[in-house]
Amino acid sequence: MSVTSVLVSGIGVWFSLAVSSAIGEEAMGVFQLILSVVSFGSTFACSGIQLAAARLTAKKLGEGKEGALGSVMKRCFAYGGSFGTVGCILLFSLSHPIAEYCLHSPVTALPLQVAAFSLPLVGLTAALNGYFTAVSRVGKCCFIQVAEQLCRVGLTLLSLNLWGKDLSSVCCCILGAGLFSQLLGFLLLLLLYFADRRRYPRGHGEKGDTAALLHIGLPIAGSTYLRSGLLTVKNLLAPAGLVAYGLSRSEAVSVFGGIHGVVLPFVLFFGVLLTAASDLLMPELAKAMGAAKDPSRNKQVLRLVERMFKLSLLFSFGVAAGLFALAEPLSRLVDSEIDLHFYLMLFAPLVPVMYFDTAVDSMLKGLDQQLYSMGYNILDAGISLVLVLFLVPHTGVAGYLLVIFQSEVLNAALSLNRLLKVTKVRFRPWVLLGKPVLAAAGAGTLAFFCQSSLSVLLPDWLTVAVSAGVLLLGYYLLCRLLGCVTAKEEKLFRQALQE
Repeated sequence: MSVTSVLVSGIGVWFSLAVSSAIGEEAMGVFQLILSVVSFGSTFACSGIQLAAARLTAKKLGEGKEGALGSVMKRCFAYGGSFGTVGCILLFSLSHPIAEYCLHSPVTALPLQVAAFSLPLVGLTAALNGYFTAVSRVGKCCFIQVAEQLCRVGLTLLSLNLWGKDLSSVCCCILGAGLFSQLLGFLLLLLLYFADRRRYPRGHGEKGDTAALLHIGLPIAGSTYLRSGLLTVKNLLAPAGLVAYGLSRSEAVSVFGGIHGVVLPFVLFFGVLLTAASDLLMPELAKAMGAAKDPSRNKQVLRLVERMFKLSLLFSFGVAAGLFALAEPLSRLVDSEIDLHFYLMLFAPLVPVMYFDTAVDSMLKGLDQQLYSMGYNILDAGISLVLVLFLVPHTGVAGYLLVIFQSEVLNAALSLNRLLKVTKVRFRPWVLLGKPVLAAAGAGTLAFFCQSSLSVLLPDWLTVAVSAGVLLLGYYLLCRLLGCVTAKEEKLFRQALQE
């Protein structure tokens, strides 16, 4: 699964960079603003169904009631399909006022209408993803993700070549290709679901299943609406704040597109491995919680949390060291108007915070603390919106970067505090932070001098490959030398990334 996850993520990053290079960062910025609106529609379409489906399925399996899975999933499909259809109707109907008054670009109305038809698929696919996460069959879905990504890339590049003449048609080509690839992915997932269901006996649901679904889904839905809405408004206001600082509308949209369409996908690339491991951990924690309601007294819960702490931090510090040390040759591989070298070095120290927050968030959901997690997300989004409104017009791009940094740090700090309070796990700074930082700094230094020496002799791609190998070997040896990880933990980590 890990190889496939990297492949899917790699295709996505390459696709984002290729599209940005083909259409320019101003058009990419407009497209990112459209995605901000579509993202809110997708949030509405999901309405918490993925987590609800995962938790209900895991609960039935934990209770030995496999026969009720079919009934549970029918309810989940009805839930996701209903919200997706309503979202489709609303986005299609409101596309023109959104384009004119929110995006300040009437030509974006048609792309919004195209994107609207994907929302029912988003809701239904989220329900299926929740099921496969709970039954630990995520690995079997990997080929579907690859097929969907390849279909999306191929259709996008073909349609851009044939019809991508102006801003509206470019966005329609990208979103239309995404719609067809989502349809392909959903149909393949549905076939896989019917095949997987044969493993379990047929049976009947229980009277409380619908209530349980609504109990999990609706509170998450309400909180995700609020958070996603705040983030959407923040993203729409960010270019306006840059314009108020003194940039032209074109420059402001280009900066926004460069950060969200080029830099962040690059920075978050390897995080897909940790996300996959975290998603698999969530149902395991939910099952462990069923054995003992108090997580602080459940040894299995404590072991899972401690191991995920160490895995996520060791992994993220290694990625941060690589991005910082190899920023220069990596930036030369990308045809981008933005100063990618500078931004990779700037965001590298934030990588451990971003990746660790992802892991902690998944653990909170597995421990039935999702309402606290969403509360922190809402608080974070609200503070970010206020800062965009009042800070960015006076500080420009520097202020917007500060907003991103404070958002990640605040969210991670609040989530970690809640997780420690619930589980009573000891957070050992020297073991979890000190030793990995030393190992990452040493390995990063080796990789930096390696790429500096090789850059005048080898092409950039080969320089990156050799230097990355030096980084990995150096980081592994230093981690073992400093005692960051034991042989037993190393074996467990490999299993976690291979599942």
